[in-house]
Amino acid sequence: MDASEQRKLIEAYIEAYNAFDVGAMMKPLHVDVEFRNIAGGQTTHRATGLEAFRKLAEAGAAMFAERHQTLRSLSEFGDDEATGLREAISFRGVLARDLPGGPRSGERIALGGTTDFTFRDGVIATITDRS
Repeated sequence: MDASEQRKLIEAYIEAYNAFDVGAMMKPLHVDVEFRNIAGGQTTHRATGLEAFRKLAEAGAAMFAERHQTLRSLSEFGDDEATGLREAISFRGVLARDLPGGPRSGERIALGGTTDFTFRDGVIATITDRS
């Protein structure tokens, strides 16, 4: 699988994410997908497998009245553990409900970060979000 095919999978995933379409988000994912969200150096959410990913994605979608992730750049990465594509992102959203001890419903959130994608069997195998 070449980088252009991988990029198409990432773009399909982001398009579905922005449309709140969890079913379409899952289409380019491996059955054993591994997802991690890391904020401030700490893992805040983790899911392994399509069903766990679906539940997490549905809960995440319910938190926002609006959300949009923008792909700013895409580059290859590699280390001892994995190789894949790293996406630099911008995110903005409007909360649909209050967060415990945090922002309230209707507040806007904006942040930047990266997402690492690895691939197996022609689909996305791992997703690691960092902000």
